[in-house]
Amino acid sequence: MASKDISDATVALLRRRSKDRNPVIRSAAYRAIGPLLGRSPSPSDHKLTATTTTLALKEMRHDILKGTRASEQVDVQLALARGLISAARMHPNLFLCKAGMPILDAALMLAMSKSTRPNVQKQFQIFLWVALQMGKDNDQGQRDGPMMSAGLDKYIKLAEGENGRIMMKFVTSTLAKIEDLEEEQF
Repeated sequence: MASKDISDATVALLRRRSKDRNPVIRSAAYRAIGPLLGRSPSPSDHKLTATTTTLALKEMRHDILKGTRASEQVDVQLALARGLISAARMHPNLFLCKAGMPILDAALMLAMSKSTRPNVQKQFQIFLWVALQMGKDNDQGQRDGPMMSAGLDKYIKLAEGENGRIMMKFVTSTLAKIEDLEEEQF
């Protein structure tokens, strides 16, 4: 029970700090969101509550989405992208659910936007690469083609409206050109 209390207190602290006026504090909070979400229990772990991860993601989703706004400072958006990359590496299916779709959609917009600063754009492209499990082996132990992955397939099934088509176009035009990423590359 103590770890749940600590987790709740940490989430509350990061939520408060992500709203701070000081961009350095917001950056630190967004960077820390990644490991917090990445270490949250998996919904497939039947020993734990199936909605624990979804609840943490839902609770922090609004704050994460605020960090993707065009008015947010570059350093804060870079910290957010790095935190999200960290979470996706630690917990591969974290964002591939209804609760994570708005975050993936916002990341798609930042990764595609010509008005986004190049460093921010690149970091969100890397986040999408990791979150969509591009370049990973599929269930049969074979590498998926450069244009499809289990994560991308799941995203397309969950996507609403045109987002699935937009993501597929983005993957084929941009993400397919990104070489296989190692942790040290970002």
